[in-house]
Formats: sequence, structure tokens, C-alpha cells
Amino acid sequence: TGNITSAGNTASFYSLTLSRPRGTIYDCNGVPLNNRSEKILAAVSPAPQTGAALRSVLGDDPSLTGILDRLRSGKPVICELPKIIECDGITCLSVTSADTADKPAVHTVGYTDSSGHGITGLEAAFDSLLYSEKTTDAVFEMDGSGSVLGGKTPAIRGAEGGTGALYTTISEPIQRITEECCSG
Repeated sequence: TGNITSAGNTASFYSLTLSRPRGTIYDCNGVPLNNRSEKILAAVSPAPQTGAALRSVLGDDPSLTGILDRLRSGKPVICELPKIIECDGITCLSVTSADTADKPAVHTVGYTDSSGHGITGLEAAFDSLLYSEKTTDAVFEMDGSGSVLGGKTPAIRGAEGGTGALYTTISEPIQRITEECCSG
């Protein structure tokens, strides 16, 4: 869902949230224990060239049909891409991911839920430090009838980086060795 805002009587904008930055948990040497991977999100404006560009990188991805249907209906969309693409009407942004498969000391670091709040471990215990209400949004321009202007490249507005940072006494290399020894 998006938010519609107005700047006087001249222009309206449609906004979709790309990400909500979260603070980072570090080991004793400043190595991130969460926010370890990045993903590419694309803010896509409805236009023929954007659909073709997405087809070229998503191929037979099952999510492509829903994305293209939304674009054909005149609605902008946010989607994850395997790589950055350049196309009028598409803005790509690399964002960090708090929960990753290679997270060391996962039993201590913990997890976040779909809203970005910590639900276990240090993620939950220090949620008030790590969580932020700030978002990074894609802003699409609308015409006088309330339709998103197809093909116009959306602007990116909002937060950059996480909120707080937490340093632990965990040593990531020693933790990795311990986990490898205990798993096998």
C-alpha cells in the first residue's frame, strides 16, 4: 500500500516504503553480526519499458506475473532483483538485510520479525536501540487525475543507515570456528 501526499495544488505524489533501516550488532572487532548481506530493491513505475527491463532480469521468476499485472493496472511496485538495472522508470537501491543464513551466534544475536522488531536474543533485548520508525521510500509523481506518471523515475527519500549500534564481546572468527566444530 502507498501513501498519497500533496504539495499545494500543483503536484501529488505516491509513496511506497522500500526499507526500514535497523541498527547493527557488532562483534568485539567491529564485524557486523547482523545486517551482513545486501539485497537489491527496485522501485518501478508503470511503463512498457519497465516491464521489459524486469522481464530481462527476472526471467521465469514466479513473482514476475504479479509484478507485471500491477504495473499494467497503472500501479507502481517495489520488487527484489538479482542485480541492479538501469532503465527510465526504475530506481534500484541496495539495502542491508538483518536476518541472513550466515549470521554467526544466531542463538545470541537473535532474529527480527516482518515488521523489523527484534523477537529473540540481542535483537529483542536491544530493540529500542536498533529499531527505527524511519523508512526509505520511493516517491512517484502523479498526474491531476491521481494516476502515477508512467516511465518517470521515482525519487528515493528518507533514512540512510540504521539507528543505533551495539558492540558485543563475541569474536566472529572464534564463533565461526566453534560453530564449525560443534556442527560436525
